[in-house]
Amino acid sequence: MKRFHLRRKEKEIESLEEIYEILRSQRYMTVACSKDNIPYLFTVNYAFEPEKKLLYFHCAPQGKKLEYISSNPRVWGEVIEDRGYLAGKCDYNYRSVHFQGEAEIVREEKEKILALELLIDQQEPDPESVKDSLSPEQISKTTIVKIRIRGLSGKKYLN
Repeated sequence: MKRFHLRRKEKEIESLEEIYEILRSQRYMTVACSKDNIPYLFTVNYAFEPEKKLLYFHCAPQGKKLEYISSNPRVWGEVIEDRGYLAGKCDYNYRSVHFQGEAEIVREEKEKILALELLIDQQEPDPESVKDSLSPEQISKTTIVKIRIRGLSGKKYLN
């Protein structure tokens, strides 16, 4: 895929470490996908696994997300760290990460458990108490989708 340059180069996040920090610290991502040339956009909570460059989210076992992903696994997404509107300046402080990748349903139980633990770690203030309550039945009923990240870019405005 052609990579476009930023018009305002000073806003580019060049550090992969900073991009990963944003992905580890936020709670929601927005994902765009397409089926039969019809776009679909959804927002989900997620977890980031940096070593394998994976994003995980959970969803219902049937529905529009899975229908679109099954039809066309290529996705584009964004994570935004909202640092607030700058009153009187008509501007905004933010950091954002865009990613492209392929989505697939996680079938293996071991990976589902890992993904759920990562999700709990990233979302919960007291992750251990929630992890301890996971049952095999809950795990088997939960649908997990992973996105293999194929490209990342970041942008920020901090004033």
